[in-house]
Amino acid sequence: GTHVAGMVAGVGFDPTIIDQDSGVTVTDTLGGEFDAMTGEARLAFTDIGNSNHPYLTPPESIGDDLFLRPYHELGARVFLNPWTCQDHAWWRKQDESFDPSIEIPPDPDYNADPSICNRYTTHAWEVDDFASRHPDALIIFPTGDRTTESANTISSPATCKNCLTIGTTLTWQHAMREALDASFNAPACRPADCPQSIDKSTDACGSAANIALTDTPVCCPQRANAAGWGPETVAQVS
Repeated sequence: GTHVAGMVAGVGFDPTIIDQDSGVTVTDTLGGEFDAMTGEARLAFTDIGNSNHPYLTPPESIGDDLFLRPYHELGARVFLNPWTCQDHAWWRKQDESFDPSIEIPPDPDYNADPSICNRYTTHAWEVDDFASRHPDALIIFPTGDRTTESANTISSPATCKNCLTIGTTLTWQHAMREALDASFNAPACRPADCPQSIDKSTDACGSAANIALTDTPVCCPQRANAAGWGPETVAQVS
């Protein structure tokens, strides 16, 4: 949630400039490329977690029950939903009720069977229905990055037609690019081409858990080292 909120409405501050009396950052010296897409936009949150069991619990109707109140009472027009069927056991609720106290294996292969998540469900329809009745609302869901080829990873409710479904393309496989374009050359080493964490001890690019990403540009560790772990390299993995 913090990452999503910061990406959308954050403002870049220099954490080294601190007011000695209050102990808070007082000067915005970064800005520009470090500001979010809609810097200083106002945020509202809807909690769909339940401390009584380990799964997210969206309302039965994710159209009016999830979006209508912030739309009318708070003036919300952009709805960011950093979850889908793949992120929890909600697929068990989509067509039939289930006992949330019954745990489901934490890492089921959701992508193996597209009938589980990769389908147009009632809940995807509810998103479409809400968007059609509120044309100034933009509803956003994520997709992808669960398998190498990202097969079947557009998961409900991201299968909706009137929403914006966003995935990642910066680390897709070179072999796939070459199959599409014989003249393909390795990408230039831009900050956006590299993950945010690099294992400096091995010069290996990876996630925050030091899990290698799919096909990271070879210049990534060299760029990070040359930059002296600059702003675009957020974490050093031990």
